[in-house]
Amino acid sequence: MGGMITGMYGAAVKPGQDMAEASAQQQMAEYQAQAYTASAADARARGGQTAAALQAKGAATIGAAKTAFGSSGVDTQSGSALEAMRDTRMFSELDAQTAKNNAAREAWGYDVKATSASAQGMVDLAKGQVKANDDLMSGLGQTWNGMAMFAGGG
Repeated sequence: MGGMITGMYGAAVKPGQDMAEASAQQQMAEYQAQAYTASAADARARGGQTAAALQAKGAATIGAAKTAFGSSGVDTQSGSALEAMRDTRMFSELDAQTAKNNAAREAWGYDVKATSASAQGMVDLAKGQVKANDDLMSGLGQTWNGMAMFAGGG
């Protein structure tokens, strides 16, 4: 009789518990994926802000150099003064692009983690479904055996 009761519990209650646990794990994984996605967006935004700041700093440096050259009577439209300003512009743009590239790499890492967390959530849910099915079948088997023993007088 005890096997029959245990089997009925296993068939009726345990699969639901398995699915609730798996669903909770899947929801946690999805929350984690969303957090990683938000971190990726933040990294991209920070990269853009840093790049803009570097470009502004480069423009300010060029402006200051132009003013200094001009007040010293140096021609800013040719020669070494023009080359210096071109180099400053080029290096500030290189710095800005480096900042964007670094931010993109950081964001890519978060995107990979988000995808992985989401996939793990699906795996957790699938595992829960398999476990629930196993518990259901095991419980039905125990119930069947208990009924057979009860009917047989065992």
